Amino acid sequence: MKSPFGPAYRIETPGLLLRCWDPADTPALVALIERNVDFLRERRAWARGEPKPLEEKLREVRFWRADFDLDHSWSYAVLDAGGELVGGMSIVPREYGAAAETGGWIGQEHAGRGHHTRAAAALARAVFEVHGLPKVQTVCGDDEAARLAVTGTLGFHHDGVIRQLSDGRRTRRLLCTLLADEWAASPAAALAANARAYDALGNRLF
Repeated sequence: MKSPFGPAYRIETPGLLLRCWDPADTPALVALIERNVDFLRERRAWARGEPKPLEEKLREVRFWRADFDLDHSWSYAVLDAGGELVGGMSIVPREYGAAAETGGWIGQEHAGRGHHTRAAAALARAVFEVHGLPKVQTVCGDDEAARLAVTGTLGFHHDGVIRQLSDGRRTRRLLCTLLADEWAASPAAALAANARAYDALGNRLF
C-alpha cells in the first residue's frame, strides 16, 4: 500500500544511511568518482563521461535533487556508519509507473562489505511499502558477477534478456525482478527488516 507521505528522503539500515542528494555533497562525490573512475568506466555507461568538473557535477546533483522533490525519480547518496560517502543508489519509475527499477554503485574501496546488498534491499522495501508498486526490477550485464550475486542473494528472479537498448545499441543485459507478493518471504525483506525510512518532515514511513 502506498504511503501518503512518501517518498523516503532518508532510509537508515544497519551500517548505512541512504538520503536524498544535497548540493553540498558534490565535492565528496567528485572525489569518490575520481578515485574510482577506471572501476566505474568498466561497469557503468554514465561513467564514460567522468570525471566531470565540480561546476558541472553540481548542476547534475541539483538536477537529481529537483527530480527527487518533483517525484520524477529518486536518487540517494549512500553513506557508511562513519558518515563517509561510499556510493549512490536510485529508484526510477518504469512501465509507465507500474514498476520501479533500482540500481546504483559502491566505490571499489568500499566493496565487499555488503553495502550494495543492504542498500538494494532497503530500496526494494521502499518501492513496495512507500511507493506501493507491484514490482521492483534491476538490470545487470551478464558479465557483472557481483551485481548478479546481489540479486540472487536478495531473491530476485531472472525474467529474461534485454538484447537491444532504446537507442538501438545491441547489448546483453539480464532483467531481474521481485514481485510484491514475493516480498514478505524474500531474503531482501529479512535483510531490510530493521531498516527505517522517513519522509521530508521526519515522519517515519516504515
